[in-house]
Amino acid sequence: MKVLILAFHCLLAAAAVLKGLPALLAAAIIIIMLASSAYLYKRLPGVPNDSFSILILSLLSIGYLLSRPVSIITLFLICLLVFEFQLAKRSKDNKLVQAELETLKREMSKENELFYQIRAQRHDFIKHANTIHYLLESDQPEKARKYLEEYLGELGEITASIKGEEAHIAAMLHQIAKQASMSKIKVTLHTEVPLSSLPLPDVSQINLLLNLLDNSLEAACQSLDKNLRISSSIHSGIYVLEVVNSTAKLTLGQQEALFREYGLTNKGGNHEGLGTWIVKEIVEKHSGRLEYKYENSCVSIKMKFPVIKGAKAASI
Repeated sequence: MKVLILAFHCLLAAAAVLKGLPALLAAAIIIIMLASSAYLYKRLPGVPNDSFSILILSLLSIGYLLSRPVSIITLFLICLLVFEFQLAKRSKDNKLVQAELETLKREMSKENELFYQIRAQRHDFIKHANTIHYLLESDQPEKARKYLEEYLGELGEITASIKGEEAHIAAMLHQIAKQASMSKIKVTLHTEVPLSSLPLPDVSQINLLLNLLDNSLEAACQSLDKNLRISSSIHSGIYVLEVVNSTAKLTLGQQEALFREYGLTNKGGNHEGLGTWIVKEIVEKHSGRLEYKYENSCVSIKMKFPVIKGAKAASI
């Protein structure tokens, strides 16, 4: 959309010059084009904020002011403009692919960790059974009961995360639960339908959920309540995924730009703010709909995806 608007601005500016409009009118058109282009760079997502395209429009203005034939220059500059946007689009696609590769590497590591934990539990089962048997034989039923409760609690942590889910989602949920436990964040999982039934390819499922939940954990960790709730359901052929997390206070600017501006982040260090950008890109790519709101120190993010391919997510 942004590319089309800026290209249209270029054509209008060129037309003002080539058709011999009155000087003041042509100059006014060019100034309006420059101002609106600068505004678009600030407000619309998708293309890096740079001044090259605005420079091209400025050169068109200079060509007009010099009162020289500018038809060839105009065509040349418009070609440069189109070429620049192609490079910008390719750069954006490359960033998304690179983010997907990094996510896949992390996911493979998490699946391996969950697999080894399950194997370790199976390996140790006989040892635990023998311990409980010994406690009962030695007339220590209370100790046996406590030991069994602790053991079942450890089993439950893994069982809850993998129940009804496919391996890639189970491993991710197990890791999220582990991170939340370390940060003392209360996680509530209410899924009427499995997360792995999201109508997206497996790679996109992981990219969406991992970036979304990583950001939610980060925000919840900085809040007082430390809550994270994940829910999923299907209504009228629409898969609805909602994530609600507590957060520190957000400014009005942060609320408005949460999913609009690439590079927005509240993390320190070298973080690029890719998480929300990746989420938005995936939702748009799969004809989904994204809604979010900030209220009472909580951020609620709701995504809707059509279960049937080719359909569009409706309002629910």
